[in-house]
Amino acid sequence: MPKLPNGALLQGLTLERSSRVPMYKQLETGLRKLILSGTLRARQKLPSTRELAGEIGISRITVKAVYEQLVAEGYVQAKSGSGTFVADGVKLETSSQVGRLPDGVTRKINLTDRALSILSSNASVRQGETEPFRPGVPALDLFPVKLWNKYIREATNTSHGDFSYGSVNGNADLRRSIASYLSDARGLNVDTEQIVITSGAQQAFTLIAFTLLTRGDTVWYENPGHIAGRDIMKVMGANVAPVPIDAEGIDLEFAIKNQPSPKLIFTTPSHQQPLGTTMSLARRLSLLSYAQENDAWIIEDDYDSEFRYRGRPLPALSALDSKRRVLYVGTFSKSMFAAIRLGYIVVP
Repeated sequence: MPKLPNGALLQGLTLERSSRVPMYKQLETGLRKLILSGTLRARQKLPSTRELAGEIGISRITVKAVYEQLVAEGYVQAKSGSGTFVADGVKLETSSQVGRLPDGVTRKINLTDRALSILSSNASVRQGETEPFRPGVPALDLFPVKLWNKYIREATNTSHGDFSYGSVNGNADLRRSIASYLSDARGLNVDTEQIVITSGAQQAFTLIAFTLLTRGDTVWYENPGHIAGRDIMKVMGANVAPVPIDAEGIDLEFAIKNQPSPKLIFTTPSHQQPLGTTMSLARRLSLLSYAQENDAWIIEDDYDSEFRYRGRPLPALSALDSKRRVLYVGTFSKSMFAAIRLGYIVVP
């Protein structure tokens, strides 16, 4: 049953004892609304903490804490020996809560060209239940949750230093583990200082694009290819030039004949997305040679090389890169689970 104060001053204040919202929070919110709506006017005196506590049937300590909070926020002023008063200068048009527009009412927001290009993206939004044959999602029901929780507890109990900002490159132990893994599984001999931890592969593409691209630069991009990555290049103002896929991977001959010289080349050599082609060794060497001779950079998106039906995969394109033109991007979203949002770049 709602509790209404008897005093005329606070007739607009309603507290619901059965609500899951704590009484102190209801009281804070109610008083703010009365002040912002003009019901309680500037310099108007509020009931004493004893009076209001008796009126609404809660502890005086609770009322005192609410008044102190409103003083701290600037809604009211406490005057020693006189009481608590509504503060001067509170703008009635402001609101302490995020409002909702009435049903059927829309508000026009003028978005930037970059934002509009993102809205028009055809990139898939992977929400809701995991359906069969959904790309990019591992067998989540087989994930070793108990073991994962054990390692999380061990890591957090060992050191609290990792709770701070740490290195801009990311956790040093994680980077060492990644370097060791890449050496064994992908044939990459990298220093830990070359590894930059990111919030998934998507942030890695964004960082690379911000660093290397200027408006009007050409990006050779596999077609079909990774939609969200392509959208990032477009948002950066790049000329995204589609390059078809043949039996050996990205069609380098077609790109040279039909597209402007690129600043950046985006490719998925280990397992082309979405066609599944593995780039041949000869094509890899040709691509590296072209990049070296034409001062182009290559993004190697190695998003799921961990998955193989048989045998070991070919070494990463980056492992063949003697002139250091390849930026290798890896992710744990496919091999572990998407919500981890953890990826990395190996910079040349």
